[in-house]
Amino acid sequence: MHRNWNHQNPYQQQRNPYQQQPNPYQEQPNPYQEQPNPYHQQPEWQQDQGWNNPMNYDNGQHFHRQITIEEAMNIALEQVPGQVVKVEMDTEKGVRVYEVDIVTAQGVKYEVAVNMNTGEIVEIELD
Repeated sequence: MHRNWNHQNPYQQQRNPYQQQPNPYQEQPNPYQEQPNPYHQQPEWQQDQGWNNPMNYDNGQHFHRQITIEEAMNIALEQVPGQVVKVEMDTEKGVRVYEVDIVTAQGVKYEVAVNMNTGEIVEIELD
């Protein structure tokens, strides 16, 4: 019996010449790589607490000093005339301020909080 080797097998699927063939050099996903468990939750101490997010610290406000201590003293003296006793930096209601302590001619002591960035009066309180 003579075998025709050019005869195509009727059960063999014909190859489509227009179909894109897989690239043998393309990196294939590793089926043995460990996949993360979607049901596993990290312990609370390992979860992201937002400590590395700068938005949690300054809420968009930039604490670059815009006015000097002398300017803060002059702004406070415009509101409460008297003698400046002490000036210190502090935070009032989430805003960095200069706290200027002033004693009036009558001997009354006031504490004036001046915003470091804008020079606005944040509050005036009787000490």
